Amino acid sequence: MEPCDLGSVFNMFGQYQHKYDPSFVINQRLVDMWVNHVKDVICSGDARLYEYLLNWFAHILQHPGVKTQTVPLLKSKPGTGKNF
Repeated sequence: MEPCDLGSVFNMFGQYQHKYDPSFVINQRLVDMWVNHVKDVICSGDARLYEYLLNWFAHILQHPGVKTQTVPLLKSKPGTGKNF
């Protein structure tokens, strides 16, 4: 991975590990499991928080060179579902 200089920001992101594969088939069941985990466990059903987090994740994938300016912090007892 080659670092790139963005002026006053030093970014170690070089590129995604995987290349685009037009024959790739999305496993919708796995996507749904992840989305439901975020909605039901991480966000406890809070629609505003759920929308915020999905937008946050989307921003990272859609704009890999742009900082999000925020980072979600998940704090709770062990075993409550913070890991994806």
